Amino acid sequence: MVVLESPAKLNIFLEVVNKRNDGYHNIDSVFVSIDLCDTIELFLRDDDRIIVETDSEYVPDGKDNLVYKAVKEIKTLAGIQQGIQVYIRKKIPAGGGLGGGSSNAASVIKELCSIFNIDVASEKIKKTAASLGADIPFFLFGGQIARCRGIGDVVEPLKVLFNQCFVVVNPGISINTGKVYGKIKVPQLPKNPDDLINACINADSKAIGKYLFNRLEEAVVDEYKDIRYIKDELLLLGAQGVLMSGSGSSVFALVDNNEKADIIVHHIRDKHPQWFCSLAKTMPRSDELKSSV
Repeated sequence: MVVLESPAKLNIFLEVVNKRNDGYHNIDSVFVSIDLCDTIELFLRDDDRIIVETDSEYVPDGKDNLVYKAVKEIKTLAGIQQGIQVYIRKKIPAGGGLGGGSSNAASVIKELCSIFNIDVASEKIKKTAASLGADIPFFLFGGQIARCRGIGDVVEPLKVLFNQCFVVVNPGISINTGKVYGKIKVPQLPKNPDDLINACINADSKAIGKYLFNRLEEAVVDEYKDIRYIKDELLLLGAQGVLMSGSGSSVFALVDNNEKADIIVHHIRDKHPQWFCSLAKTMPRSDELKSSV
């Protein structure tokens, strides 16, 4: 058995650049991996079956799980006869704009490539990963922080030592990503993340908070009042910046120290015990996240 830690992501910048002929949108985004992680147990089987199970009622088992689809694609691509069994212990809120399903799939793809001596950086793997989910390439190749363009599949790792503290809040509401993108008015002059990236390079958390941006918020905050409420509440509690991640419904606060983050977490949990709320820090995406048992 191999145990894998599968981290969430935050979009600290997300602009919609244009709409593609295939109906998807090109974006310009900065992704950050954080230490809010699911745990994955992976087993090799004596038969040829694929079994994927989770401990969450909100995440499907079996063929409807993205991990199952990823395993099936890799087995077919590489001619793997051996069966694979995966058990996912969920901590990342499902459907919250944190990339949990994509991260799970990427962690399993990377591990299978390691076990069966497959080049994870090969074009076949890259194309397979992108076809399964636009966020998967970031989790495979983005490292700690990366600029992602195209539909999110063009990944440019940033040479930045990014050490920041966040509070992540999820109110437990489901937001349809397709509907959100359908409401977006593509700007004539899209924003770029240059100012944010420079702030990251300079480790200037105040400036990072200033330049947080997500175009998708404008299609969400009026319909989903909890999102606006959470943003306002986190700012009142002393966050340096707040933003919805991806298409929601998770919102994160950039906080300048762990002590303040703990105070915010306890406040939100006491006031809204039904919500998910957790402190999170940036983390590298590396082989150090894996341990054999």
